[in-house]
Amino acid sequence: MKKLLLLACMCMVLVGCSSSSVSEGFMLTRDDDYYALYNRRGKRITGYEYKTFIELIGTGFVVSNRTDKVALIDYDGEPIIDYGKYDKLEIVDEMLYATIIEDIDEDDQESEPVEHLYILDHSGDTLFQPSEDIEIVKDILPIIKEGETSKVLYGNGEMLIETDQTIEYLSVEEEYNSCIVGFEDHMSFFYSLKSTPVEVVVDTQGEDYVILGENTLVGAALYDSSNWRMYFIDYTTNSYDLQSVNATDVNITLEGKAIFTSSIGDYVYTFGKKPVLVNSYYVDDRNYILRSDDIYGPHYVYYNGDLVGQLEDCQLYPMAVKITSNYYPIYRRGEGYYYYDFEGNQVIETSYQEAEPFDSNSRAIVKDETGAYTLIDEKGNAVLTEGYSKIEYLEMELYAVYNDIGAFMIVNKDGQEVLPMGYTGKGNQAIVRYADYVFLILEKNGRSYVYDYKDKYNVVLSAEGKLEMNEKGYFSVKKTYYTLEGDIIN
Repeated sequence: MKKLLLLACMCMVLVGCSSSSVSEGFMLTRDDDYYALYNRRGKRITGYEYKTFIELIGTGFVVSNRTDKVALIDYDGEPIIDYGKYDKLEIVDEMLYATIIEDIDEDDQESEPVEHLYILDHSGDTLFQPSEDIEIVKDILPIIKEGETSKVLYGNGEMLIETDQTIEYLSVEEEYNSCIVGFEDHMSFFYSLKSTPVEVVVDTQGEDYVILGENTLVGAALYDSSNWRMYFIDYTTNSYDLQSVNATDVNITLEGKAIFTSSIGDYVYTFGKKPVLVNSYYVDDRNYILRSDDIYGPHYVYYNGDLVGQLEDCQLYPMAVKITSNYYPIYRRGEGYYYYDFEGNQVIETSYQEAEPFDSNSRAIVKDETGAYTLIDEKGNAVLTEGYSKIEYLEMELYAVYNDIGAFMIVNKDGQEVLPMGYTGKGNQAIVRYADYVFLILEKNGRSYVYDYKDKYNVVLSAEGKLEMNEKGYFSVKKTYYTLEGDIIN
């Protein structure tokens, strides 16, 4: 094996909590030392007896007790694997690496502990155990070697691939939706691992690729950072395309575009075409502004893939930013901000002291000639009836509108009041989600309020202090916990 790629990250040792997927229960602590299991309704199932835990989604939790013994329990707190049966349990996909450490001979000072590694399914049953004929290789997915044959397991112990070739490396997507099996002269890329795996064989020479980004409905980007080689896999055709790029991150959109970040800007890529550099406002790889090295231009305007004009004596936003509207703000030297389209035409006559791009509601936050902030539509009409000291776009159709003393109210995209003036904080995140729930969390004079977005902003919960929603599906203020229905968890 060339290396055990990201083994420490992907094998998920006991650290506290893991995936944000919806589960049937969660762990809570009152003292930061020991945890108890609660069900989704907030009923406590066990005592505060677990020192560490990590969830095996759909099964339960791998836990350790006060004496550091490990076990696997279900969501009812019942043991699947008893304490003491194994010395270590580590989650790998839906399976477990289980280790038994053989006691050393106390009289032999040079002896070292011997570890015996087993592969278990999520029911605790043994899939593979060490023997003279079987070697278990502990990687980000288990590799079983029998003679010259190697098998890679995934899911709950299903076989992903069986081969007589030497496996050089493995790489998996963080949710185990896809996997690379690397060989000397090619790699086998598998996707759709949660249903029926699909294999795409990519001819490449021995480099180590990682899955830099994936959209499970569209495709994936496989990247070799040492050689700046990126393979884009198209799930609609099961074909691939190679590009030479220096990327640090990739986002693949539902429209089939790959947007990857580099040191000089963002690139927008359409499968089979050359990536397009974008360094200011852009809608896609056909409608964008190419900002000049000179701060005041000329900047080049591209519309439907064609260069249609230049913007001179104006300043653009100095970084790549994706916009949803065909209108964008420019700063004209000595005059202020104006809005233009991707044909290079000015579309709103009014100038502003400050101007943001239009959002998905076709609204933009601007600072007018009086120094007040307001909200405008794409025709330049003010949506709010008066100006404010500050406006923030939250999410969906909601905005926070501030008065002179820092208090705010919530309005919608039409300027209608949703929640009245008087709020003083929004916490770490104003709008939060869990499964089908959507909440708005606001603060007023040291007290937190949770509003149900889908139920006409009815108050679900009110509590003193800074209230947050945990990714496992409950609210907390320090060590006080509440269900998503607002009931206190005892």
